[in-house]
Amino acid sequence: MTSEVVSKDFLMAVINEARLHQLPSLTIRSILLDLDLLSIDLVKNEIHMLAGQKEFHDALSPIRSKGASAAVDDLPNYEDLRTAVWHTVLLPDEVTRPICDEMEAALERRNDPYRYPRQVAFAIDTNIAYHRLFSRIFLYGDALNRIGFRPRDVQVIVSNLVEEEISRSIARKYSRGDIAELQRAVRDQVLVRGMNNICYKKGRKALNAQTEIDVLGRTCGLWRVGGGKVLDEKESIDDEIVRSLAEHSADQRLDVIFLTGDDKCRAHAFSHKLPSILVEYPKEIPQEMGFDPWLLVEMLYDLSVSFVGLQLVELDLKIIGDWSGKSAEDYHAEKVKLVIAPESPVKVSLKQDLEIIRDIQSMDTNSLEKVQ
Repeated sequence: MTSEVVSKDFLMAVINEARLHQLPSLTIRSILLDLDLLSIDLVKNEIHMLAGQKEFHDALSPIRSKGASAAVDDLPNYEDLRTAVWHTVLLPDEVTRPICDEMEAALERRNDPYRYPRQVAFAIDTNIAYHRLFSRIFLYGDALNRIGFRPRDVQVIVSNLVEEEISRSIARKYSRGDIAELQRAVRDQVLVRGMNNICYKKGRKALNAQTEIDVLGRTCGLWRVGGGKVLDEKESIDDEIVRSLAEHSADQRLDVIFLTGDDKCRAHAFSHKLPSILVEYPKEIPQEMGFDPWLLVEMLYDLSVSFVGLQLVELDLKIIGDWSGKSAEDYHAEKVKLVIAPESPVKVSLKQDLEIIRDIQSMDTNSLEKVQ
């Protein structure tokens, strides 16, 4: 087996090599559950769902029958698949349209500051960071290209309370006892051994939400807003987040639009007279769907984080989203580990692709050092 730690974007090279090798489709399997999740039709550019609630129940039942534990209860489920699909390849128009409309209006105001002295900024709730909504909208080219949009044109505000709430979820890690429980229940022993000291699923998703804020800081105008009391009660935290944003809006003479996926939190926005957009995703996943290639990469990345490891069956290749030794910096850089079997049809090609990319990166680094 060959393993390489690569950027998330290198998954596009994996998909392209599958196309170049004329593979008609790829099956994406959860390694932990030994369950086929979905199939990617590379000819029709469609995704076909293979696992529903029944299939997850059938896969999890024999695992749970071998012993109950917190680690076994933490195994990925249908909801993890559903949310990953909706937040990426199925990014729905009813979610993106009102936000893109507000972005277009904000861009018009920015181009005419004398007429509109109060500029527009978008504030995100904690759940919007978990959805990674903005970074996916920035990849959703059709809706944004028509208004001549660039990510740098958008001002995003993040309350320190949002970052605190995310940080609190990065806590529990798999212990040796947890690993022993999983080894008794899960077939793939190699993957389970590699999970020692990584975060539980809640923590992995929180690290992914942290990554969203880090990415926004690099791609658009990101403002961090202090203020507000750090509280333990969820509803009180929501009210403090909204109150601090409303105060910032008044102090800085900004028109702040608050994005949240929580209707109760939106009620707090109403009480503080803060304009808001409620972001709601549909519940059901269609059995077949088209996809944008870059949003497909995002889906594979999110699934690898939630499910720890995926297998691309026809390529004899694994995508590992978290492993013992993966750092917070690796998360923020959106790194994954590829494990390529000797028999993989794309082993040689991917090695060549990776060497070319690293040579280019080395040339860019050397050029930058000469300039400095």
